[in-house]
Amino acid sequence: MPPLGLFSTVGRPGDTDYYGSCIGVFTVTYPSALTQTFPVGAELDIVFPLQYPLFATLDEVVSRLNITGPDSNGNFTVFGLTVSEDSVQAHADHANKYLYSLVPGLTPLDSCYVNAQLAALDIACLGVLVASVGGSLVGAYDYFLGDMRVARAGPYASAIKVAIEGYRSSAAANLANVAKVVSSAEASAAGSVPRYKGGLVSP
Repeated sequence: MPPLGLFSTVGRPGDTDYYGSCIGVFTVTYPSALTQTFPVGAELDIVFPLQYPLFATLDEVVSRLNITGPDSNGNFTVFGLTVSEDSVQAHADHANKYLYSLVPGLTPLDSCYVNAQLAALDIACLGVLVASVGGSLVGAYDYFLGDMRVARAGPYASAIKVAIEGYRSSAAANLANVAKVVSSAEASAAGSVPRYKGGLVSP
């Protein structure tokens, strides 16, 4: 039983299927069948955040980039550069949101789900590397790296360039595979499109 003044509640399936904010109260039924609402004389602001599928996780990004750490400050090292755990997580979150925006109804049962996972992982890794050398992403997986910025990476500069281009190319290929499945699904409905059945039409 929770300590005095605290309570817990078990949600039902579907309670958080929708996202957004709402107001509400909690109703407590005592053993005597007496009910009381909390907070008394007020309402709670309840927020249900949008839940994105985890196409790529922080652990997968760390493993894929062969990142070392974390150190005593919670920072990782990639290609000799320091990157925070929050930064790696932010890039994974961005990749998950991006893939969700492309294929919001995708489930693990769909044939292109693995491509979506790989694309998200590529985009997250790309983001971590580009940010770690002071570059900037342009669009989903294009990037800008100035020579001076890359020079800060010291002996790892050429390796970083090769890795970044590899992740960019891989992301593009995996995104194309996700898109091809979607395109073929749309094309399969072509037979149901009404067709003109009149006489010949001259241009």
